Amino acid sequence: KHFNMANKKQIESQLLGMNFSQTQINIAFRTYDLNYLIDVNPIQRPLHQYDLQSIIQIILMLDAQNANEQPQNRPNRAVSSPVRMYPNLKPQNQPFQPHMSLQDAFRLRVNDQIDHRRKNGEIFKKFMPATIVNKQGTNLRIQYDGLATIQDVWSDFQKEIHRFAHAGSISNRKAHRFTHLTKGDYVDINPLHRHPGWKEGRIRSLDKKSGQVQIAYTDPADNIAMVWVHLDNDIQLAGFRSKSIQQEVQVPEEKKDPEFEPEAKVDEEMNRLRSDNEELNVTLRQLQAQIETLQRNLHGKTQQLVNKN
Repeated sequence: KHFNMANKKQIESQLLGMNFSQTQINIAFRTYDLNYLIDVNPIQRPLHQYDLQSIIQIILMLDAQNANEQPQNRPNRAVSSPVRMYPNLKPQNQPFQPHMSLQDAFRLRVNDQIDHRRKNGEIFKKFMPATIVNKQGTNLRIQYDGLATIQDVWSDFQKEIHRFAHAGSISNRKAHRFTHLTKGDYVDINPLHRHPGWKEGRIRSLDKKSGQVQIAYTDPADNIAMVWVHLDNDIQLAGFRSKSIQQEVQVPEEKKDPEFEPEAKVDEEMNRLRSDNEELNVTLRQLQAQIETLQRNLHGKTQQLVNKN
């Protein structure tokens, strides 16, 4: 009677969605309930709301205790983690995962190494190797390898889990598909976290260390936008016009990628020359007709003079 059961059902559903088992969840709730009943005066107990983060911390604490007691019997649990799915494979050779699971993110600690997606305003850049240098709950301070500390950022994995991945799983992963694509090639792109929906795009740049590519596309406001995505990410990248044509999303012809502007100028110049050439052909035909008319008139007058003589 001291606990909000509707709130408990909601928290339980969220935990199941994070791949925690029902047994883990039940034990964590019982531990949480006992701690609450022991710590709070029975006369002053209000209707209590469960806290998701507190329940997760209890699960992780109990797991750690269990791991210390029985290390040899400890099973691999987090199936959503690409590093644990096939433990004999390196992260870059695991089945592709666009980001780590929220369950794995709660295990992150200071000094852990990860892949983290950089961001400039609303523009998502590529994943880079990084180290966690501070932690405040779910908000982590990220230091990118090889960059000055002024580039450090705070990133909350509970709000933007799509920016967190296991170390080397993206930043050091070579492409396993579309390996023939190069700069200037067209693809279909689905920028989920900025402009969701399939649309046509063009490769502007390729990362030298991984299969990440920078894609230029036209956003809903008809402006050129940019996003980085890994070629193995089939949720956000597909073959040209294999997805976008289904949504009838077309890239307007008048909108050109600035990097390919010279190509557009060449096309424009060629069209102008063709138009000028057609006009010259019309004028030439008109002149030829006039010459033929003059020749006929001259021939007629010459014949008249011959007849008179």
